[in-house]
This record gives sequence, structure tokens and C-alpha cells, in this order.
Amino acid sequence: MRTVAKYVVPIANFATFTAALLLVIKCSSLPLPPLVSGTFLGEYFLPFREVNSELSSLALSVIAAYLFYLINVYLPTRRNRTVALQAIKPHLSILVYRTFCLIWVYEHLSDKVPEKDVHLLYRCFLSDIKKRADYIFPLAGHLEMEAIVVVNNIVINKEKFAMSHQKLAEICQGLRRDIAALVWAIDLPSPYGEDDKWLLRDGKLTNFNPNSMLFKFFVAEMWTFKKVELQARLMEMGLDRVVTAP
Repeated sequence: MRTVAKYVVPIANFATFTAALLLVIKCSSLPLPPLVSGTFLGEYFLPFREVNSELSSLALSVIAAYLFYLINVYLPTRRNRTVALQAIKPHLSILVYRTFCLIWVYEHLSDKVPEKDVHLLYRCFLSDIKKRADYIFPLAGHLEMEAIVVVNNIVINKEKFAMSHQKLAEICQGLRRDIAALVWAIDLPSPYGEDDKWLLRDGKLTNFNPNSMLFKFFVAEMWTFKKVELQARLMEMGLDRVVTAP
């Protein structure tokens, strides 16, 4: 429904502006330009036999209102949104990255590594997600409504994950859907370095790319916690080569 409204309003505005412009031309007593006169277009622009000054004034008022909105509201808002989006994007990228880290740890380590080590990783990633959300929300008004809703959903699911020890798989699925919606709504760069392939997009799903430089950075981060069982699990998965590779 939001997608339909997104296109209906601009189309309606364009149609109204075009109709007002056509009325001004048809209410005008000026001759048609030679380029148009005598063509099939000229038939549409032929002035009314009786010029209606009130109708012409109304059409001019509509055109003036649209031009005023364009110059004083739309263009400044669009410029401010572009500037704000450039400031928000790095934090959105880290938000997505840390959420992927959280999901990956739950799916691959939660039943293989001591609970205290897993919760240490959880606290680290959850804290970073909260920090990035705190940066984003003051400027969230410059985002599309869909992106604002998705960021809110990520924060809500993050809180559910932090407070609950049940239904974590369901919460992770919700987080994964939220990330996919955010990534498709906004083109996000890699949060660390030049890495265009940090995400895998498959239909409506988005996944961490295990062959990306960012994933290697994530593995190196976990290795620096220096937890023996955690490092042993990473070695079992063959991920120690990521850390020891030259």
C-alpha cells in the first residue's frame, strides 16, 4: 500500500500541474507559436472562444503554488536529505553489519561454545547496535518512511534478543527480514574499507558474504577475544586461516 501511495501522489501532482498549465494556455489570448500552430498539438492548445479570467487566475494560482513549493520546500528538503543520508549511511552500514554478526554467532556458535563466551559476543554486538541507532534516530526524519520503520523494527528485535532466551531463532529471522528490507531500500557501502561484495542478495533475502573482506574482519574480531573454546570452534570451521593468512 505504501508503495502505491509513493507513486500515486507524484502522478496526481504532475497531472494537476499539467492541467493548470493547459488551462492558462487555453485561457490566453496570445497567438500560438508557429512551431505548434497548424499541427495536431495546436488543436489541443486553441484558446477558448470566451476567455474566462477567473478560471485563468485559478490555474495561475495553482502553478504559482507548485513553483513556490518546489523552490522553497522540495528542493531544500531534497538537498538536506542528501546531506543527512551521507552522514547516516556509515552508521546504517555498521548497524546492518553488527546485526549480521549477532545472527551469525547465534546460528553457528550458540550451541558449540560456552554460554559465557557467546553472551560476551552478544553484549558487544548489541551494544554497538544500540550506539548506531542512537546516532541514526536524530536524523531519521530525512529517511524514507519505509527505512525508518525498518530501523525501528531492528531496534525492537534487538531488545527482544537481549531480554529473551527463548524464540531466538524467530527473532533472528525477524532481524534478517529487517536487514533485507533496509538494504533494498538504501544502497549501503561496506562499513569498513572498500568491499562491494560484503552482502549476498538472493531474492528478498540478504546474507553475510563469507568470502568478503568484511567477514574476515569479523572473524579476526572474534579471534581477538582470546577465548580458547571460541578459537577452537573457529579452527574447527577452518576460519583460523582467515586470521593467520598473510
